[in-house]
Amino acid sequence: MEVVDNAVAINLKPLQSDIVDFYCYNNLDVVCRVCLERIDTDRKICNIFETTKSLHISTMIMACAAIQLTEGDGLPSMICESCLANLQIAWQFKIQCESSDIKLRQYYINQQQKQFAHGFDAVHLTVKHDNYSIKCGDVFAQAVTEAHIPEVNTEQLAADMEIAKKVKSLKKSQRRRKSKEQKIHQCDTCGKAFNRREYLTQHIRIHTGEKPYRCHLCEKRFINSGHLTTHMRTHTGERPHACTLCPKAFSTKQELHKHTMVHNGERPFLCKMCGKTFGSSSNLYSHLKHHTGEKNFTCEYCSKSFYTKQELKQHLVVHTKEKAFVCEFCNRRFAQIAHLKRHSKLHT
Repeated sequence: MEVVDNAVAINLKPLQSDIVDFYCYNNLDVVCRVCLERIDTDRKICNIFETTKSLHISTMIMACAAIQLTEGDGLPSMICESCLANLQIAWQFKIQCESSDIKLRQYYINQQQKQFAHGFDAVHLTVKHDNYSIKCGDVFAQAVTEAHIPEVNTEQLAADMEIAKKVKSLKKSQRRRKSKEQKIHQCDTCGKAFNRREYLTQHIRIHTGEKPYRCHLCEKRFINSGHLTTHMRTHTGERPHACTLCPKAFSTKQELHKHTMVHNGERPFLCKMCGKTFGSSSNLYSHLKHHTGEKNFTCEYCSKSFYTKQELKQHLVVHTKEKAFVCEFCNRRFAQIAHLKRHSKLHT
């Protein structure tokens, strides 16, 4: 007799009926295969049998969930941008778990080999023969490699890992101090030097314009994987870095650090021309343009120029008539966030 969880059964009965009705009245070409939501034509959608980073999206789904996807099976073949973003997060989590498991098991094997080798080296046991001699330590080291791995003592392993982590951190700090003195990798274009070749490689992309990391939801491209990971949070809404002083949360540590200065009043960046201080170097850099008169951001509609990209963005709503800021109390919309803040005071 099949046993079904009551909670699951309660949820599934209306869902099955809804799905049947949904399929009857909607075009399957605009239904997301994962969430079953109807996808608006103006939203970004992808075919699950398309290839992303040498893998089909369907392959990634089947690796993360116990389902079978076959092209041409008569079921929806599209996935919405929200589900695709969640899939990429799940895929990265899967890869990280598998990679960590391999590293941990390899670390355990290496530790066991070292312990056996050390023990037998201490007693110097040797089997002698007229024509040859065999060190017992070599034999047992080979035996450990081929033997079945026993149950892991998690407490001991955690302690060993903590010690190894501290040693690794110390060595990394020593290398970093040494590397700072030896920035041997120099950019031929601007002369800037780096202590690691990969940093130089990423820097060169600023000059060449190369952006090999592409977002599969909005087609934006980035010079490194870290920038892409941070960008993906704009699609998922993930904000893992929370402020301890207020309810706000941010997608990056840099944004959180910048926000923290609002609470402590720290403004360490000084303009040498007028004495004004700022909470971040980027704000200081934008301010300096007011002294130099540099306006690199031009409106495509009226050719008016601005000091910063944010100023241009605020100006563009004059042409687009977009009102992206909504009052949570009365749903009235505004083109500028400053207008919304001023309006919100009427409700408080």
